[in-house]
Amino acid sequence: MTPAAVLAYALTFMWTDIISEVFGKKAARKVVWIGFFSQLIMLGLVEFAIVMPEPAWQEELASWFKQILGSTWFIVVASLIAYLVSQHHDVWAFHKWREVTRGRYLWLRNNLSTMVSQGIDTVLFISLAFGVLPYMVYGEPLIPWSALPSLMLGQYLAKIIIAVLDTPLVYAGVKIVKKE
Repeated sequence: MTPAAVLAYALTFMWTDIISEVFGKKAARKVVWIGFFSQLIMLGLVEFAIVMPEPAWQEELASWFKQILGSTWFIVVASLIAYLVSQHHDVWAFHKWREVTRGRYLWLRNNLSTMVSQGIDTVLFISLAFGVLPYMVYGEPLIPWSALPSLMLGQYLAKIIIAVLDTPLVYAGVKIVKKE
């Protein structure tokens, strides 16, 4: 089973590659940082909602809300770390491949940079969110250590499929953005 967030997140690499191709490395890095700070703002809003007093008629729902959203900090911290590392790697790798290919073979640059970056993201996120961070707090991972590699493999394969399938969208996106 692959979470829906894997699809949404995998597509961010497509946009980073389109921005890299059309506007360059500096613009792509700026977008990565905007995405990071957007996630921090979202985290702040969720935390604010958790500490706000709830109306008496919503006490039961409020406790569920706090329990569900309050327990996701492992996922949020792991996501932020994995996002920054993998997205910056993607921008760097895309432009490195652009140099090597002399600006040709967009499909190759897009896929190579994304596939390696997605691997970095998957390993960092899953090991931090379900292993390392819970272990540091509770003395045990949320998911047994032995199960983490299969979880990583499943999510990575889904991301690879998305990367290959989004290649025509990268070409279309570059064409549309350049036209504008």
